[in-house]
Amino acid sequence: FHFNSRVSLVGDAKFDINDVEGTEFYGLGADVGMAFRPVVRAGKDRFGWQITPFIGTYGIVSADGVTAAVVSQTGFINRFEWRVFERSLLSLVSQYTSFQNLTFSIGDVELSTPIDQNILKNGILFEFPLLSKSLYGNAHFINTKFIKEARVNSYQTYGAGLAYRLTRFSVQANLGYDYADLYSGVTFNLGAVWDL
Repeated sequence: FHFNSRVSLVGDAKFDINDVEGTEFYGLGADVGMAFRPVVRAGKDRFGWQITPFIGTYGIVSADGVTAAVVSQTGFINRFEWRVFERSLLSLVSQYTSFQNLTFSIGDVELSTPIDQNILKNGILFEFPLLSKSLYGNAHFINTKFIKEARVNSYQTYGAGLAYRLTRFSVQANLGYDYADLYSGVTFNLGAVWDL
């Protein structure tokens, strides 16, 4: 929701399925933030800058019900944009997020999985037009670093995607390959965006 050209209320909801060493995990979460634009990229301007602090929650449970957790997340996203060509955009994005577990009870069972982690993501995204005015492709790279002790210190994501954009609505799909010394995997994301 746009208050004006410099301030917007943004939100995100997601559902995901992950397979970790043969066990499926289901996740559901949502967050809300306030996007501030110190530099607005409008018209023929080539440079834009956006800062978005956010808060949210995320829950995850294994298919066998043995592992479950609910966490709170707070953080911010910093994004620099450069319009390379008329309809092509290069973005440098950094995201810092702090995760803390939440404790609650279901009947006589108390759910409290210890989680205390901070994650820093730095990425580069290149978006470019394809066959039609509304169809865009992208290529992206993300380096994810765990600030506190974790099984892996960091991992890298190499990905590409497609987006179909209308004036106030868009659908997007992204395919990524995650790689670390002790881990590798493929992710697929499908999402929709409404601009109110």
